[in-house]
Amino acid sequence: MPRNRMISRIDDELVVAKQSLAFWREQTLLADIPLRDCARSAVKLREDEIARLVEIQEELAGQNRG
Repeated sequence: MPRNRMISRIDDELVVAKQSLAFWREQTLLADIPLRDCARSAVKLREDEIARLVEIQEELAGQNRG
């Protein structure tokens, strides 16, 4: 898959991950006590996923310049 297409795909994945992160952050405030731990866990996973996607995207963008 060409790099530009991969970067575009990562952009799409980032949009979905950020929407999911917003949902789970809301759940940490609204969920019943037993579900809050689950929501916090989901927030952490999404934050890690977003950080990794950004890292990959930057690496691919850097390869395009170099």
